[in-house]
Amino acid sequence: MGIFSKKKSNNLDFSQQKIDFSEQTSSVDHQQEEQTNPNLTSTPLQKVSFTEPGLNIEQTPVVTKDGENDQIKTTGYTAKDFNDAPKIADLLLKHGQIIVHLEHLPKEERIRLLDFISGVMYSFAGTARRLENQTYEFVLGD
Repeated sequence: MGIFSKKKSNNLDFSQQKIDFSEQTSSVDHQQEEQTNPNLTSTPLQKVSFTEPGLNIEQTPVVTKDGENDQIKTTGYTAKDFNDAPKIADLLLKHGQIIVHLEHLPKEERIRLLDFISGVMYSFAGTARRLENQTYEFVLGD
């Protein structure tokens, strides 16, 4: 026996209901489905465009770091929940730069949202910077 002894720890919670993966589900026969509904293959795809009325976008002028007279338009967004992550990613791709305020989110959702946007930043070689306690700036790479 050594100097250090291991403490047994059990971090699993067995009080919750378990999922039964042994249930058998019936498979779907796609050929039969196409025969019963012929409109599935004959209908061409249509382009649909829409705008979201509840999108909270702010336009804020920001002076460049060199102190030049040129001003850059930066989009600010206040996230309400994790479901705003795709909207933030779309705004980031559209504008190239966004400032996100996360003060209204619980800690777990804030972490999930930052992980999601960090993945977008990694995909497009962007940078992320913390401006204040719960405010972040994301800029896509060139």
